[in-house]
Amino acid sequence: MIETTVQSRARVLTLAFGATTAMWVCAYCSFLFAGKIGGEILFILGALCLFQAGRHATSRAEGCSIGITSATINLLLIGSIVGGQHTREMLMTGVLWTVGLYASSGILGILGASFNKSIQQCHKEVDWTFAFTTVATALVFLMLVTGWLVTGL
Repeated sequence: MIETTVQSRARVLTLAFGATTAMWVCAYCSFLFAGKIGGEILFILGALCLFQAGRHATSRAEGCSIGITSATINLLLIGSIVGGQHTREMLMTGVLWTVGLYASSGILGILGASFNKSIQQCHKEVDWTFAFTTVATALVFLMLVTGWLVTGL
């Protein structure tokens, strides 16, 4: 039972970190290739990353956990969105973005978990703790590269 709980938590963290990493890559590319429609397409692709991660959940509750965990990680971006405004405007904008982020992420995770029938038929056993280590390493590497690009350019 303990091993199942550990694997479940590792699965949620792995999928949330993986979806968040993919979302950040899409968001970063949308800033680079912003145009009439390019940014919007990349934004939609970023949202679909969370839906796809939810498809690997074993239940809707786990899908919601993936969305909520991803939203918590994405709170790092809220400061850059609302910064530079007056205090009252910053507070209202921050609250709206936070509520919207948690609601939309939870809903996307639940929707993804609702469409996981084909994935449940796959009987391949995954070591989710190793997968989490791999995803977290990739996320840190991408953050270092992005930081280097921002600082260097």
